[in-house]
Amino acid sequence: MLCDDMFLISATCTMFCRERVAFGRCQPMRNLTPVILQAGLKEALTEGGIVEALCVEDAKKVLNVWQGTWRIQLRLGDQTALLVISRGLEPREFKTVTGLISFAVELGLTTVPVPLKKGEKATWTHDAAVEPFP
Repeated sequence: MLCDDMFLISATCTMFCRERVAFGRCQPMRNLTPVILQAGLKEALTEGGIVEALCVEDAKKVLNVWQGTWRIQLRLGDQTALLVISRGLEPREFKTVTGLISFAVELGLTTVPVPLKKGEKATWTHDAAVEPFP
């Protein structure tokens, strides 16, 4: 949704940018660094948003735990927002498959594909799971 000044406003998925946080209002769309918090991600997913799990570092098995690095992003139309932690707006990273799956379950998912190679991503929706793809 756009406000009268043609600034991006997204109450349903709480996307915001560093400038919006600093100045208390949205900046023009071309200046956005889109990010999203967990609460907004869950809401956007239930409203038809698509969540992507991105493998940032190859997964490897260490004892009985699969470890790697994954980031989460939301696709809503032609826009993408990265999941961040609320302190400092740094990307939220998951270091184990167990942590990633636990997060997906918190979002209400029951089937969770996990990409294991750097550069791969898996799509998560409430409708059906999609196979990981590069």
